[in-house]
Amino acid sequence: MLTPSDENIHEFVDGRLSAPEAAKFAAHVAANPHLRRRVAALWLINQMLRGLGQHILDEPVPERLAKIVRVRPSAPDGSSTA
Repeated sequence: MLTPSDENIHEFVDGRLSAPEAAKFAAHVAANPHLRRRVAALWLINQMLRGLGQHILDEPVPERLAKIVRVRPSAPDGSSTA
């Protein structure tokens, strides 16, 4: 059983636990009102952060910037060669 450490709570809220671990942790959260409030608060913060800047991500990339990305070659490791 995962303990309700800050790391495990964040992994649960972020969806980074395996399905069996998440199910066990969810049962533990459901049985603990204090932990349930902490998880709910972190989940709400995550949702708000995910919404920040979303309108910018949905905008098309200006052609002048897209051209720079297309022209500049990358090294095999993904770093820029410029």
